[in-house]
Amino acid sequence: NLMSYVIYEGKSELVPLSDEIKHIQDYLDLEKLRYGDRLQSSIEVSGVIDNRYIPPLILLPFIENSFKHGNTYSDPFPINIEIAVNNKSLKYIVRNELCLNEENLKNKEVQEGIGLKNTIRQLDLLFNSQYNLEIKEDSTTFNVILSIPVYDKMSDS
Repeated sequence: NLMSYVIYEGKSELVPLSDEIKHIQDYLDLEKLRYGDRLQSSIEVSGVIDNRYIPPLILLPFIENSFKHGNTYSDPFPINIEIAVNNKSLKYIVRNELCLNEENLKNKEVQEGIGLKNTIRQLDLLFNSQYNLEIKEDSTTFNVILSIPVYDKMSDS
């Protein structure tokens, strides 16, 4: 399912938001095989998602980052995702614990960079200045808050 979605839907200008959420759930299910019961993921969706469309594959990189840079050593390993749709906008929040082991802290500068930069570049190309991305980090938690337009494909595309 993951590969089919990337290959076939990834070329589309817009995809149903419900399909994008299903893709995220499929990715989390795959990671659940890797981390077992330690992975405590949740997706909370609010608002009307039917007949709402977004560009494909724009949300997943932030979840992938949670696994790359998150505290995968903790038990449990929590990742919380919130998707809220209001009229013509989508608010997307991803929270995960920071990995505080010494090796990761030492290599943090090496690990940061290209993935997030590429995602921001993609957001710039897709939405111009019509999006907002906040990345907040405190001593234990990493938070991504993204607001993007959501489309009614029939009238907005």
